[in-house]
Amino acid sequence: LSVNLRLFLLVALLSSVSVVVGLMGLKGMSESVAGLRTVYEDRVVPLRDLKVIADLYAVNIVDTTHKVRNGNIDWAEARKSFDQARKGITEKWTKYKGTYLVEQEIKLVKEIEPMLFSAEATLNALQVILDKEDMPAMTRFTIDTLYPVIDPISTKFSELIEVQLDVAKAEYESSRDEYESSRTSKIGLLVAGTLTGILLAFW
Repeated sequence: LSVNLRLFLLVALLSSVSVVVGLMGLKGMSESVAGLRTVYEDRVVPLRDLKVIADLYAVNIVDTTHKVRNGNIDWAEARKSFDQARKGITEKWTKYKGTYLVEQEIKLVKEIEPMLFSAEATLNALQVILDKEDMPAMTRFTIDTLYPVIDPISTKFSELIEVQLDVAKAEYESSRDEYESSRTSKIGLLVAGTLTGILLAFW
């Protein structure tokens, strides 16, 4: 073979190795970005929304009933806090269900939905008490009705939050494994291409 052809083969080989490694790098970066996007959109944001829902139940409903009963806030402020809670819960829950749900989430959502539906009757009763500013009824409601309804819901939301963390961890471990596999492949390709290039250079 002529010297020109040999030089062409050498350059072609090294250029091919560079192109392949570059394409593999671009593919790896694309997959990493996609993984980060799903972690943010389907785990981090839902985690925030679930935390907001849990806080609305705990603070705007449970704490508010105790505060109005103890005289720490007036009835008007209690009604405002309660309205914010109901609107916020509906908004955040609807938004959460619109994200990508894994199997465990779907199972928990199916368990939570009837609980939320049943809780509506209790919240409606609380709304009536707030509207009437009925302190004896508020006292009975706080002692007898509030916790048996809210506590199971709060527990289920805690389980959903744990699922978000577990899935985010699994996504991280999957990305880490893909990175290690890609790194090994690229190093192998670079070593093989370099050795072949050296042999061609001597030739």
